[in-house]
Amino acid sequence: MHRFTAPALVGVALLLAGGAVARPASAAPAEDPGSMMLVLDASGSMAERLPEGGTKIAAAKEALHDVVDGLPDAQRVGMRTFGATQSKASGRACTDSQRIADLGTGNRPALDAAVDRVKPFGETPIGYALQQAGKDLGATGQRTIVLVSDGEPTCAPDPCPVAASLAKDGISLRIDVVGLDVSGKARDALQCIADKGQGEYYDADSADDLSNALDTTATRAAQPFRETGTPVRGTVAQQGSPLLGNGDWLDTLGSSTGDRKTLYYRVRRTVEGSTLHVSVDSRARVSGDVIDLVVLGPEGYSCGQRSGLNVGTGFTPLITASLAIPSSLDQSQQRCLKAGDYVVQVTHGAQGQSSLGAAIDVPLELRVREEAPVRDVGSLPETASTPAFTALDLSEQAKQVVGGSSLAAATPIDPGAISGTIVPGELQAFSVDVDWGQSLAAQVRPTISAGLGSRLGSGRPPVLAVSILSPSRADAQGNVAYAGDPGSRRSNTALYAGSEGVSVYQYTNAVAYRNRFQIESTARAASEAGRYLVLVSLLTPGGDDRDYAVPFTMSTAVRGSAAGSPAYAVAASRDGTVGTATSAPSSAPSASRSGPAADGSRSRAAAPDAFEPVRRVVGVAAIALGVLALAGGIVALILFRLRRRAG
Repeated sequence: MHRFTAPALVGVALLLAGGAVARPASAAPAEDPGSMMLVLDASGSMAERLPEGGTKIAAAKEALHDVVDGLPDAQRVGMRTFGATQSKASGRACTDSQRIADLGTGNRPALDAAVDRVKPFGETPIGYALQQAGKDLGATGQRTIVLVSDGEPTCAPDPCPVAASLAKDGISLRIDVVGLDVSGKARDALQCIADKGQGEYYDADSADDLSNALDTTATRAAQPFRETGTPVRGTVAQQGSPLLGNGDWLDTLGSSTGDRKTLYYRVRRTVEGSTLHVSVDSRARVSGDVIDLVVLGPEGYSCGQRSGLNVGTGFTPLITASLAIPSSLDQSQQRCLKAGDYVVQVTHGAQGQSSLGAAIDVPLELRVREEAPVRDVGSLPETASTPAFTALDLSEQAKQVVGGSSLAAATPIDPGAISGTIVPGELQAFSVDVDWGQSLAAQVRPTISAGLGSRLGSGRPPVLAVSILSPSRADAQGNVAYAGDPGSRRSNTALYAGSEGVSVYQYTNAVAYRNRFQIESTARAASEAGRYLVLVSLLTPGGDDRDYAVPFTMSTAVRGSAAGSPAYAVAASRDGTVGTATSAPSSAPSASRSGPAADGSRSRAAAPDAFEPVRRVVGVAAIALGVLALAGGIVALILFRLRRRAG
């Protein structure tokens, strides 16, 4: 949940609706920008006045007019109201919802006219209105519903499960909600809609007096983390499990007590002796969340297992587990070199007494890549020595950059310094190309003004966490150092965001093919050249709805000369990928969805290869991020207009 002051919301609207959010360079502007339905409460309570003057409906109309005027020409948008025409006595109040402007791109005058005609009148059938808005948007493409309401639902169906049903795949539809001067049960109901709808909830009940300095830092709302990939449905038994080709896949893993707590998939080794890279990840919920990954060979023997665990009190922004098969050159792994189908088993569990996070279903990303065998492994460089700690330059002029809100849409950056802001609960993803023989270092320092410092000191401070993932999304940060007061560290990967002058420093081993056979897991992770991910997140103990943003500066460096590139034994793409082509399995819910977005498989110097179609999909992912940003801008603009009206 978020509260924002008026000056901050101006920044949100200009930055998000105006398209100033940094996007990956591979974004394809010609792609479909998605569809949006604005859903406005026209129940009788919307005639009430806001605390500081003006009616709710008048403020909403003014905001919506500005939204319509500022929409990009290519944006498909429509509008629906509820509670506008039927009284409770009519017997039709619970189906009182009308589409007052059809979904389209050439309908701005019609939208403006429709907004002017809205008058508050009847009941509050939110669930029914959401169902109809879902039908308005259709079943495919990036879709967003923005709900503006001031009241508790008065009709069946319950809008909370309706929202969950609409956003059940967690990929292409989200519901953002603005609550107008609400509290108690009404607020809880609206927040539930946003939570179940994979969106954000925003309060617009009053204007908080924050200092101008803080207002300038809170220039945008959080980007919700978006799991991405080709939809697939794992099976609860090995038999009939879907075959996954190279690329990214997306499923929903059941709770630790549910029927789908363990899911099965198959991956196919097409070349004997190749390396199978398999990883799973999910956004951490609470302490104790565990995801176990097991790969079984063609005859049922274990070829590897790994666990991803969210430890402490939520300082791991992403739970990851990754395997490279074979994991060693020992004789015991020889049978794991055979060609054939391998079974991937993923289990959702909980550690110790912390079972809350495991009690819910979670989106699950899977990444698969088959890497060709190498001609002469023994001729490749031994594991390089760990680079020494060398502080990076955080003083140079840093350009403003916003990280991507999904792993597939991570914002590419060149080595050097960047700056940005991050809000509670947000995760931003950046990508840096690292070649064979090179290592990646990243140093992040929060900037705390006097005003922000006093606010952070009012309770348990948030934690700024930094992590690095390999191209196969294995945890690659094996080395951590701190510049500044070591007492400010919170864990091996994080520090208190309120610690002025303190920075967290992460760096990987030098990338070497033979790293994959090392005992240390983070050394093993640095065994592929390609696109490494730097994740920055602001984590809050027990959740935090305070309206602040923490500015930060991040510097990255790629050290060492490119060397030690392996020679592959069979025909393969430049990055070594072979095997099953990326395509949706027969059990995928829809063949019309975008294909996998495997963006992490090439170094900067690599020539065009078999992953060219994948890079096009990454562009689609970037456009999806732009659609989400536009939705955030519309919500922000609505909020700003309400604040201004109230003032």
